Amino acid sequence: MRTEDQDLIAGFLHGENEAVRIVEDWIVRASSPFRRRLAAGWEDLLQEASLEVTRVLERGAFRGEASLKTYLWRIVNHACLRQLRAQMRAPALTLETIAERGGSAERSPLNQLLRKESAHLLGRVLAEMSVECRRFWQMILDGLSYQEMSERLSTAEGTLRVRVLRCRKKAVEVRDRLIEKKEKLVR
Repeated sequence: MRTEDQDLIAGFLHGENEAVRIVEDWIVRASSPFRRRLAAGWEDLLQEASLEVTRVLERGAFRGEASLKTYLWRIVNHACLRQLRAQMRAPALTLETIAERGGSAERSPLNQLLRKESAHLLGRVLAEMSVECRRFWQMILDGLSYQEMSERLSTAEGTLRVRVLRCRKKAVEVRDRLIEKKEKLVR
């Protein structure tokens, strides 16, 4: 093991400012490619990675087969990957699950009014859509895949996807126009 690495490890474990700054800088740089994917959990990951690095160095697990920087980089990368995997396993928190947990909020007058208003808007949007678009959406609601839909309609799957996308864009345009029209009336 190189003496510079030994000195840096000793300095880090004894809390010397320069050694701590160098190691923390390596940790931040090693985890920075994961920053966007970890989002709010990135700060927590930095702390977890620092703890892991400290534990590893206190145990004397570094054998000097690679540079200390490379060794710590791997530790941090593995911590990032563990965090990403944990996020993937965690169930996603959606507005629907929050509403289900709330219970009484679902029956509130405001939520009932919003639900009626959304249903009314949906009805107006659907009324302006073509028969073809409404047929596509019915098949999607029935749980058909694009492949199954294309077989039923004797249309290439790619062509069908493009048509559904155009219907979706048209529906968004109609919805936005109706909302804008309503907002002008309210003013």
